[in-house]
Amino acid sequence: MSLHDTPDFPWREQHMLRYIAGRIIASIPVVMLVMVITFTLGYYAPGDPIELIYNEQIAFMKPEDLVRLRHDFGLDRSYPEQALDYIGKVTRGDLGTSIATKTPVLGMIMTGLPITLQLGLAALVLLVVAGIPLGVVAALRHNSWIDYLIVGAVLGLRTIPIFVLAPIAMIVFVLQLGWLDVPIGWDGLFDAKVILPILLLAAAPMGDVVRSSCAISCVMRSSRWSRRWG
Repeated sequence: MSLHDTPDFPWREQHMLRYIAGRIIASIPVVMLVMVITFTLGYYAPGDPIELIYNEQIAFMKPEDLVRLRHDFGLDRSYPEQALDYIGKVTRGDLGTSIATKTPVLGMIMTGLPITLQLGLAALVLLVVAGIPLGVVAALRHNSWIDYLIVGAVLGLRTIPIFVLAPIAMIVFVLQLGWLDVPIGWDGLFDAKVILPILLLAAAPMGDVVRSSCAISCVMRSSRWSRRWG
Protein backbone atom coordinates (compact mmCIF):
# COMPACT_ATOMS: atom_id res chain seq x y z
CA MET A 1 0.00 0.00 0.00
CA SER A 2 1.46 3.35 -1.03
CA LEU A 3 1.74 6.41 1.13
CA HIS A 4 -1.15 7.94 -0.78
CA ASP A 5 -3.38 5.05 0.28
CA THR A 6 -2.48 5.25 3.98
CA PRO A 7 -5.68 5.63 6.00
CA ASP A 8 -6.01 8.94 7.79
CA PHE A 9 -9.14 8.30 9.83
CA PRO A 10 -7.57 9.24 13.23
CA TRP A 11 -6.34 12.54 11.79
CA ARG A 12 -9.75 13.28 10.30
CA GLU A 13 -11.44 12.46 13.61
CA GLN A 14 -9.13 14.81 15.50
CA HIS A 15 -9.65 17.51 12.89
CA MET A 16 -13.42 17.14 13.19
CA LEU A 17 -13.28 17.32 16.99
CA ARG A 18 -11.17 20.48 16.83
CA TYR A 19 -13.58 21.97 14.33
CA ILE A 20 -16.62 21.20 16.52
CA ALA A 21 -14.87 22.57 19.62
CA GLY A 22 -13.92 25.72 17.73
CA ARG A 23 -17.49 26.26 16.54
CA ILE A 24 -18.83 25.81 20.07
CA ILE A 25 -16.32 28.30 21.49
CA ALA A 26 -17.05 30.77 18.69
CA SER A 27 -20.79 30.55 19.37
CA ILE A 28 -20.41 31.68 23.00
CA PRO A 29 -19.95 35.41 22.17
CA VAL A 30 -22.87 35.21 19.74
CA VAL A 31 -25.12 33.74 22.42
CA MET A 32 -24.02 36.39 24.90
CA LEU A 33 -24.70 39.13 22.36
CA VAL A 34 -28.18 37.75 21.68
CA MET A 35 -28.88 37.71 25.42
CA VAL A 36 -27.76 41.33 25.78
CA ILE A 37 -29.87 42.44 22.81
CA THR A 38 -32.90 40.54 24.11
CA PHE A 39 -32.60 42.11 27.55
CA THR A 40 -32.00 45.58 26.12
CA LEU A 41 -35.10 45.42 23.94
CA GLY A 42 -37.18 44.42 26.95
CA TYR A 43 -35.56 47.02 29.19
CA TYR A 44 -36.24 49.94 26.86
CA ALA A 45 -39.64 48.72 25.67
CA PRO A 46 -42.47 51.20 26.31
CA GLY A 47 -44.67 50.64 29.34
CA ASP A 48 -44.14 49.83 32.99
CA PRO A 49 -43.58 46.12 33.80
CA ILE A 50 -45.48 46.53 37.07
CA GLU A 51 -48.52 47.82 35.19
CA LEU A 52 -48.29 44.91 32.76
CA ILE A 53 -48.12 42.39 35.60
CA TYR A 54 -50.82 43.78 37.89
CA ASN A 55 -52.93 45.52 35.25
CA GLU A 56 -56.16 46.80 36.85
CA GLN A 57 -54.89 46.23 40.40
CA ILE A 58 -52.62 49.27 40.01
CA ALA A 59 -55.58 51.58 40.66
CA PHE A 60 -56.00 50.15 44.18
CA MET A 61 -52.32 50.30 45.16
CA LYS A 62 -50.62 52.99 47.16
CA PRO A 63 -47.46 54.70 45.86
CA GLU A 64 -45.37 52.99 48.53
CA ASP A 65 -46.74 49.63 47.36
CA LEU A 66 -45.54 50.36 43.83
CA VAL A 67 -42.11 51.33 45.15
CA ARG A 68 -41.93 48.08 47.13
CA LEU A 69 -42.95 46.01 44.10
CA ARG A 70 -40.37 47.68 41.90
CA HIS A 71 -37.75 46.91 44.53
CA ASP A 72 -38.89 43.28 44.84
CA PHE A 73 -38.62 42.81 41.08
CA GLY A 74 -35.27 44.60 40.95
CA LEU A 75 -36.60 47.31 38.66
CA ASP A 76 -35.11 50.09 40.78
CA ARG A 77 -31.58 48.99 39.90
CA SER A 78 -29.48 50.37 37.06
CA TYR A 79 -29.33 48.87 33.59
CA PRO A 80 -25.90 47.20 34.05
CA GLU A 81 -26.98 45.63 37.34
CA GLN A 82 -30.18 44.25 35.86
CA ALA A 83 -28.40 43.03 32.71
CA LEU A 84 -25.69 41.19 34.66
CA ASP A 85 -28.31 39.65 36.95
CA TYR A 86 -30.34 38.50 33.93
CA ILE A 87 -27.35 36.96 32.15
CA GLY A 88 -26.16 35.28 35.33
CA LYS A 89 -29.53 33.70 36.03
CA VAL A 90 -29.96 32.50 32.44
CA THR A 91 -26.52 30.86 32.40
CA ARG A 92 -27.43 29.06 35.64
CA GLY A 93 -30.71 27.82 34.16
CA ASP A 94 -32.89 30.18 36.20
CA LEU A 95 -35.40 31.52 33.66
CA GLY A 96 -37.61 33.17 36.24
CA THR A 97 -41.34 32.83 36.83
CA SER A 98 -44.09 33.16 34.25
CA ILE A 99 -46.27 36.23 34.70
CA ALA A 100 -49.31 34.42 33.30
CA THR A 101 -49.13 31.09 35.15
CA LYS A 102 -47.02 32.12 38.19
CA THR A 103 -44.92 28.96 37.72
CA PRO A 104 -41.19 28.58 36.93
CA VAL A 105 -40.48 28.99 33.22
CA LEU A 106 -37.92 26.16 33.24
CA GLY A 107 -40.54 23.81 34.66
CA MET A 108 -42.96 24.78 31.89
CA ILE A 109 -40.28 24.08 29.28
CA MET A 110 -39.42 20.70 30.77
CA THR A 111 -43.12 19.79 30.88
CA GLY A 112 -43.54 20.47 27.18
CA LEU A 113 -40.16 19.08 26.12
CA PRO A 114 -41.29 15.44 25.70
CA ILE A 115 -44.15 16.57 23.45
CA THR A 116 -41.79 18.76 21.44
CA LEU A 117 -39.35 15.88 20.98
CA GLN A 118 -42.11 13.54 19.83
CA LEU A 119 -43.40 16.06 17.29
CA GLY A 120 -39.87 16.77 16.07
CA LEU A 121 -39.09 13.06 15.67
CA ALA A 122 -42.33 12.50 13.78
CA ALA A 123 -41.53 15.43 11.47
CA LEU A 124 -38.04 13.99 10.90
CA VAL A 125 -39.50 10.61 9.95
CA LEU A 126 -41.86 12.36 7.53
CA LEU A 127 -38.92 14.21 5.98
CA VAL A 128 -37.06 10.95 5.37
CA VAL A 129 -40.07 8.96 4.20
CA ALA A 130 -41.45 11.66 1.89
CA GLY A 131 -38.55 13.99 1.09
CA ILE A 132 -36.01 11.46 -0.18
CA PRO A 133 -38.43 9.60 -2.51
CA LEU A 134 -39.72 12.91 -3.90
CA GLY A 135 -36.16 13.97 -4.66
CA VAL A 136 -35.44 10.67 -6.39
CA VAL A 137 -38.61 10.95 -8.48
CA ALA A 138 -37.69 14.51 -9.45
CA ALA A 139 -34.24 13.30 -10.53
CA LEU A 140 -35.65 10.39 -12.54
CA ARG A 141 -38.07 12.77 -14.29
CA HIS A 142 -35.51 15.56 -14.65
CA ASN A 143 -36.73 18.63 -16.61
CA SER A 144 -40.23 17.17 -16.86
CA TRP A 145 -43.45 18.61 -15.48
CA ILE A 146 -43.21 16.19 -12.54
CA ASP A 147 -39.77 17.57 -11.67
CA TYR A 148 -41.00 21.15 -11.90
CA LEU A 149 -44.11 20.37 -9.86
CA ILE A 150 -42.23 18.67 -7.00
CA VAL A 151 -39.40 21.20 -6.79
CA GLY A 152 -41.73 24.17 -7.20
CA ALA A 153 -44.10 22.94 -4.50
CA VAL A 154 -41.43 22.25 -1.87
CA LEU A 155 -39.54 25.47 -2.61
CA GLY A 156 -42.81 27.38 -2.40
CA LEU A 157 -43.39 25.96 1.07
CA ARG A 158 -39.79 26.84 1.95
CA THR A 159 -40.31 30.52 1.15
CA ILE A 160 -43.50 30.96 3.20
CA PRO A 161 -42.81 31.81 6.87
CA ILE A 162 -44.27 29.34 9.32
CA PHE A 163 -46.26 32.06 11.08
CA VAL A 164 -48.01 32.72 7.76
CA LEU A 165 -48.33 29.11 6.62
CA ALA A 166 -49.79 27.84 9.92
CA PRO A 167 -52.86 30.16 10.02
CA ILE A 168 -53.52 29.51 6.33
CA ALA A 169 -53.38 25.75 6.89
CA MET A 170 -55.67 26.08 9.92
CA ILE A 171 -58.25 28.08 7.96
CA VAL A 172 -58.19 25.82 4.89
CA PHE A 173 -57.85 22.29 6.30
CA VAL A 174 -59.54 22.72 9.70
CA LEU A 175 -62.17 25.44 9.37
CA GLN A 176 -63.10 25.34 5.69
CA LEU A 177 -62.60 21.74 4.57
CA GLY A 178 -62.81 20.05 7.98
CA TRP A 179 -60.23 17.43 7.00
CA LEU A 180 -58.13 17.81 10.15
CA ASP A 181 -58.89 18.28 13.83
CA VAL A 182 -58.13 21.43 15.78
CA PRO A 183 -54.57 20.97 17.18
CA ILE A 184 -55.39 21.87 20.78
CA GLY A 185 -54.21 19.80 23.74
CA TRP A 186 -52.17 16.61 23.71
CA ASP A 187 -53.65 13.11 23.59
CA GLY A 188 -50.62 11.25 22.29
CA LEU A 189 -48.55 11.14 19.13
CA PHE A 190 -51.02 8.93 17.27
CA ASP A 191 -53.98 11.26 17.75
CA ALA A 192 -55.40 12.85 14.60
CA LYS A 193 -54.92 16.39 15.92
CA VAL A 194 -51.11 16.13 15.63
CA ILE A 195 -51.20 15.65 11.85
CA LEU A 196 -51.26 19.37 11.08
CA PRO A 197 -48.42 20.34 13.48
CA ILE A 198 -46.23 17.55 12.07
CA LEU A 199 -46.91 18.64 8.50
CA LEU A 200 -46.10 22.25 9.36
CA LEU A 201 -42.85 21.27 11.10
CA ALA A 202 -41.76 19.29 8.06
CA ALA A 203 -42.89 21.86 5.48
CA ALA A 204 -39.92 24.24 5.61
CA PRO A 205 -37.02 21.72 5.65
CA MET A 206 -38.76 19.54 3.07
CA GLY A 207 -37.38 21.73 0.30
CA ASP A 208 -33.78 21.21 1.43
CA VAL A 209 -34.24 17.43 1.73
CA VAL A 210 -35.85 17.15 -1.70
CA ARG A 211 -33.19 19.31 -3.36
CA SER A 212 -30.34 17.37 -1.74
CA SER A 213 -31.89 14.02 -2.64
CA CYS A 214 -32.53 15.18 -6.20
CA ALA A 215 -28.97 16.51 -6.61
CA ILE A 216 -27.40 13.30 -5.29
CA SER A 217 -29.61 11.17 -7.51
CA CYS A 218 -28.72 13.28 -10.57
CA VAL A 219 -25.00 12.93 -9.83
CA MET A 220 -25.33 9.17 -9.40
CA ARG A 221 -27.23 8.86 -12.68
CA SER A 222 -24.67 11.00 -14.48
CA SER A 223 -21.69 9.03 -13.15
CA ARG A 224 -23.38 5.74 -14.02
CA TRP A 225 -24.05 6.98 -17.55
CA SER A 226 -20.42 8.14 -17.88
CA ARG A 227 -19.07 4.75 -16.80
CA ARG A 228 -21.35 3.01 -19.26
CA TRP A 229 -20.58 5.18 -22.29
CA GLY A 230 -17.27 6.76 -21.36
